[in-house]
Amino acid sequence: MSMSTLLRTASLFTLAFALSACGSSAPTAYVGPVSQTGTLVSTGVSLIRRGTHVLKVDGKSIYYLESKKENLEAFNNQRVFLQGVSEANTYAQYLPVVVISTIKALDSSVGMHTWKVPALNISIVTPDDWVGSIDNNTVTFRTKQSNQPLLSIMQKNDTTLPSGKPVRLAGRAGSKIDRDNNAQDIYLPDGNRILSLHFTPSNAATPALLQAYTTTLSTLVFLTSSSSSSINPATGSGAGIPCGGPAGVLCPSGYYCDIQDTKLNIGKCMR
Repeated sequence: MSMSTLLRTASLFTLAFALSACGSSAPTAYVGPVSQTGTLVSTGVSLIRRGTHVLKVDGKSIYYLESKKENLEAFNNQRVFLQGVSEANTYAQYLPVVVISTIKALDSSVGMHTWKVPALNISIVTPDDWVGSIDNNTVTFRTKQSNQPLLSIMQKNDTTLPSGKPVRLAGRAGSKIDRDNNAQDIYLPDGNRILSLHFTPSNAATPALLQAYTTTLSTLVFLTSSSSSSINPATGSGAGIPCGGPAGVLCPSGYYCDIQDTKLNIGKCMR
């Protein structure tokens, strides 16, 4: 075999090896059904890849996650079981993304509870160790370890939002006022009323507590739209006034308390 032939053969072998090496560095992402347990962690939205969260197993990220029907932020930093379909990400260097169809929390120590409060036209999800109570037109949450209010939610008859930083929550444009020691006030329009949320942590608020508050905010949902809301304020005829709860708020004469949430033991006054 001539020297030129040997050189051509060596060059072809080197090229084939290089192409093989390139192919092995960017394997094809698995596409198909996925059932997986792991820890869900928020990553934020990216303009160059898909996925708002990642799933970690033994500390290693294995999938990006996204969902159009599940609020993934409500499961942030929790162990979860999820099902969905794995798809290739926008670029091969990124982990595949799972489009989630079903997800549930597995860590009972970080359980969540949904509070449905028709009197305020809202539903909100808080950690299980938050205790709720109602007094007139205000729902107040605190932790089991403290008697101090942590989050208070109320309504007032007004249509003018207090001036503050723009914020969008529960699909509505509102205003936010940041105060000292991580305290925060948020105001959202609700027809001819304003829903206000007041977060007042102690001076020793932990990162876990602040994260729990952020997660709780992301779960806020209005039960009816602004235009179709028929809940009357507490100063109205009597229908829709919050009632029950630990304070034992009573309804006006001629009304009864229709309990909507058996755990919080609150409802709204009905005829």
